[in-house]
Amino acid sequence: MFNNSLNLFCGLKGEKMITTEQLEEKHYILRNVFLECDSGWNDLLDRLCTKIEAELAKDQYAKKEFKVMQVKEKFAGLRFYISTGNDAIFEFIEQAENESFSICEDCGKPGNEYSLRCWVCIMCKECARKEFGKWQLEVMDGLHKAQLSIAILSEKINLTKDESIELSESEEWYRIAGDDLLEIQDKLKEIGKL
Repeated sequence: MFNNSLNLFCGLKGEKMITTEQLEEKHYILRNVFLECDSGWNDLLDRLCTKIEAELAKDQYAKKEFKVMQVKEKFAGLRFYISTGNDAIFEFIEQAENESFSICEDCGKPGNEYSLRCWVCIMCKECARKEFGKWQLEVMDGLHKAQLSIAILSEKINLTKDESIELSESEEWYRIAGDDLLEIQDKLKEIGKL
């Protein structure tokens, strides 16, 4: 992750997305700021910075006081922290942060929320498969996948119905499953649920 030097993927319109270097050259507000997110959000950041810079051009005092403090991914979404700003700037930032939850952080294509154990991210299916490789992917809104995994695991280790319910309520079922997650993933693929 955090490949800020190059972006070889195509954006939503099939055009080559702006690189991190181009982004920093184009937008003075990003100079001397380390981007702690992948380049899939570069086009989103480009649009956001264009709006912010246009707003700052209206007020020289605000422009003088304005500083981007940090740009990063946190809990699968963009976070864009600034020193000060007006209502319009905060609205632009909120819109971009909300939009980031539907854009693959790696390539810029439409994405979904995926989790691997405690790590949550927004990725398209192709990038998620590359990133996680053999690991079990679970779409956050796909509760049926988790339930099916628990049922398969419960059957495999001969749990009673009560033990199975207890396991399904446990946050530690990933730990309990261990290497069985690969088998569960294959089973989910086999029945067309993954």
